[in-house]
Order: sequence, then C-alpha cells, then structure tokens
Amino acid sequence: YAALIRGYISAKDTGRALGTVSDLKKEGKVKVTDEIRESILIGLLNTGMSTQAEKLYQLYLKESEYKPSIKFYNSYLSALLKSNDLDKASHVIEQLVSTADVQPDIATYTIIIDVLMKRARRKRTEFDGSILIDLFTSMEKRGLTPSEKTLTVFMSNLLKNESTVPLGRLVFDYVKSKKMRISATTYTAVISGECESGDMESAMTTFHEAIQSGITLRPMFYNMILKGFLSANNIKHSIEFYNFIMNSTTPENRPNFFSYYYLLKTAINSGNNDYIKLVIDEMDKSAITKFGRAIPYLLTDVENKGIKIPEKLQTFRSEFLNEVEQKNSFKNDFTSCCLLYTSDAA
Repeated sequence: YAALIRGYISAKDTGRALGTVSDLKKEGKVKVTDEIRESILIGLLNTGMSTQAEKLYQLYLKESEYKPSIKFYNSYLSALLKSNDLDKASHVIEQLVSTADVQPDIATYTIIIDVLMKRARRKRTEFDGSILIDLFTSMEKRGLTPSEKTLTVFMSNLLKNESTVPLGRLVFDYVKSKKMRISATTYTAVISGECESGDMESAMTTFHEAIQSGITLRPMFYNMILKGFLSANNIKHSIEFYNFIMNSTTPENRPNFFSYYYLLKTAINSGNNDYIKLVIDEMDKSAITKFGRAIPYLLTDVENKGIKIPEKLQTFRSEFLNEVEQKNSFKNDFTSCCLLYTSDAA
C-alpha cells in the first residue's frame, strides 16, 4: 500500500492517495503504518505541496504515535530550504537534534550546514565556526565521511560571505590537494560564490581551471560569469567573455536567453549606446526566437534610448506583451465573476 500511495502522489493524484489511507482506516484490514504515513508526507514534499504536508504532519503527531524517520526529516528540511524558510528549518533542526532515536545521515548533515550558514548570511551575523567543528566531529564519530555535496555546500556558503571567502578558498585548495573529485556541480558552486562576493578575478581563475579539467562549456555553467559581470557593472569584460564563449562552444551550447539578459542588462546599466547596439545585434543574429519574460521590458528601455529594435526582436516583444495582456484580462474577468457570484447581493 505504501508503494501504491507513492505512485498516486508522484502522479500528483493526492485525492486517491488520501482516499486509499481513508479506506484502509475504515476497513481495518491493514494497519496504517508510519511507512504509509511517510509515503504521503514525502510524496507531498517532493511534489511541491509543502503546506499540505505540514498540516498532515502536525495531524499525525497529534492523532497517532507517529515517529518521523531521518528520511522524512531530510525531505522536510530540503523543502524548507528550497522555499527559503530558514527560520522554520532551524526550528526543525532543533527538534531533530533533541530526538535521540533518529540518527542523522550524511544528507542530514549537508542540509543542516546549508541551512545554518545561509541563515547567518541572511541575518548578516558572523557564523559561529565552532558549530561546524561540532558537526564535522559528530560525523566522524558516526563513521560518516563528508560527501562531495557536503563539501560543495560548505565551500559555496563560505565563498558567498565576504568575511569567509579566504576560508572558502582554503577548503577548495584542500580538496584539490587531496586529488578529490571535483565535478561541474562543485565548480559551479565555487564560481557562483566567488561571483556573489564580487571576486571576479578568482571566479575567472576557477572558471579556466574547470575548463582545463574537462568541464563542458554549457550556458548553465558560464552564465554565472555573465551574471557576475552584471553585478560588477563591467560591460567591457562581459563582452570579452561573451566573445570567448562564442568562439569556444558548439552550436548546442551557445548562449541562451539568460545569457542575453545578463549581457543586455549590463550594457543598459553602463549607459553606453554602442555596447547596447552590439548586444542587440548579437541577439538578432542568434538562433533564439524566445527571450524569456524579462527581456521584452528591457527592449522597451532600449527603444526609449532611441535605438532601433530589429524586426525579430520586435515581433517577439509584441507577441509576449499581447499574451501578458490577454492573461491579465482573463484574470480580471475571472475575479469579477467570483465577486459577482459570491457577494451577498448575488
């Protein structure tokens, strides 16, 4: 039954999943076990229905002797981390630590490190390094070795905080010195952290190290650099990097609409019309016909500067804005109908 329920939820058929549990309760033939309960909870969390999972979780705690497993805690914390609800995640971590019969695994420690370091950065408080020492000591006592993902999360958070950038570089250098595997994910996290802290020189050094190690040049990877140059308001280096990408990638890995968003936004911020025209021309020459939701408004900014927009980009902008207008019109009509049929007068 647990497998059946997981199947229903993975197909986003929550009604049938909950109906199955209800039938089991009524018939009394099969006991509703913690495994069945967790199949529902984890399924809801994994399909983005965290609010429903939270309500059901609290219900289980009140109405039964349900004892959450580490698998549930990992899924719950991951969902809270994804939704950026770091305060609630910290509260759940406290619950987990106080539960003696639940043993954290390496995934748990990775999530805990991520939550605590991100929370400290958001609150602009200095992170207590002794907490990390305690966590890594606890891992060692349990015979757990930090995974690549654990170290990646650790380094990424250190490098995103200006005050801990040197420590982040130290950890990264340690990983390299031990000949540990460094994947595209790790390089991405490190470069992202360096860009976010404003250290573009180190970001470019790490970027070229990654290329030399065999990492494929894909938009998801190199767009971080373009985003970093946007934050640094450096259009000259942004264009130079774009030219490098165009000369170094295969057609399927050429810049995507995110790439052109960062480029165009950087050019507009520079106030240099020559750079803006250059980016517009490159967008017009590209094989892309759809440029996302933000670029149409940037094109209007460009036009307001007296710069002519090529026909391809004009067509895209017009189609996008018409679509937005139709959706807004539908929403307004729908809202009016709801008010009409739910008002006291009706």
